Amino acid sequence: MIDQDTLRGYINRKEWIRNPREFEFQKTKEGNISTSNYSLKRVSYFQVDSQVRYQRFVTLVSKDEVGLNNNTVPSARPTIDTIFLEILQKGKFVNLYRYRDEIKPRYLISEDEVSAQELIYQLYSNKGGQYVQNDAYKTQLSLLAAKVGATSNKLSWLLKKSTYTESSLIEVVIAINGQPQKDFKSDRTRGMMTLHIGVGLSINSLTYKDTGGFNVSSSPSNTPYLHVGLDYVNKLDVARLLLRLDLEIGSANFHTSAARYNQSYPQTIDYTFRQNNLSFIPQIIYNIYNKKNIKFYAGTGLRLNLSSYSDNLYTIATLYPGAPYVVQTPDFFKLNHIWFALQLQTGMVLNKRYELNFSYSAGLQTLNQNTGLWGETLNSLRLGVIYHFNRK
Repeated sequence: MIDQDTLRGYINRKEWIRNPREFEFQKTKEGNISTSNYSLKRVSYFQVDSQVRYQRFVTLVSKDEVGLNNNTVPSARPTIDTIFLEILQKGKFVNLYRYRDEIKPRYLISEDEVSAQELIYQLYSNKGGQYVQNDAYKTQLSLLAAKVGATSNKLSWLLKKSTYTESSLIEVVIAINGQPQKDFKSDRTRGMMTLHIGVGLSINSLTYKDTGGFNVSSSPSNTPYLHVGLDYVNKLDVARLLLRLDLEIGSANFHTSAARYNQSYPQTIDYTFRQNNLSFIPQIIYNIYNKKNIKFYAGTGLRLNLSSYSDNLYTIATLYPGAPYVVQTPDFFKLNHIWFALQLQTGMVLNKRYELNFSYSAGLQTLNQNTGLWGETLNSLRLGVIYHFNRK
């Protein structure tokens, strides 16, 4: 509501860690339409779809910190401020709100939607080094319940076990109001998991250390891969931070050549193996640029690789005059079947469905268990495309 008039349009819904003091608004969806900033001075109430809503109040706000590391006795002098309070629950007798800033989260209640009162919770360490916890909010809610005649064993039990958290306080408020009110809060707290499938090209290369005097080289192995995965989004309306779980199948063929000339007779080595790989990849993805139809993200995670090997053949030739002496040894290197790699990924998503990504994974351990010849680590670059089975 702006100057007693209601405007309908589109608000840039950000993942507000703190309660906003202003927001961006435009009347139509088109991106080329200029946006306007609306602040506390102009707006008494706003909401975004059925996901989040804020109401303006002039109220007292505590400024003391909360925590076991806090050794400052809380001040009894709250500060009066004009703020947007996030509406968590509305009901017959009492409404519940939240206010978060750089200090702490606070919960407030209102009986008339005109004035709001902070529910008091304090936790600090006194001069004697003892922890002091003040659960005054329980007394406040108990007095309010008695005032409206809401007395029951269930309410008493909920108050006794309550904590200063959103879910716990909502339970108490619903009990005071007598019945749960159908509220869009239930939609906002529900996360969503979506499926995606993808294909791509993997450029796999081996790096070597402790080569024992051999000049070692290997050509990259360029192979396709297939993966399937799930994205879990906690905040549907924002979808800035998400957990991604991928399962990837791929393979690679490697041919390593090595030579050593500081011996009585030169030696050359040919080493080949094929790796078939199944990877489980949990990642944290953060959308750096987060618009409805286009997103740019960066992410990191860990690859747990389960590998099998074939064509594992080690051939060494000692170049004696006249005829070389050649020895072939199958499975000369004992290769790890379980190994880990760090993954870094970036990409873009269009229209919530189509994704183009680029990733780099670096092996955190050598593939071969042998010591004394060389150690080889597998690193990979991947370029992939993904299709998300996502609702529009």
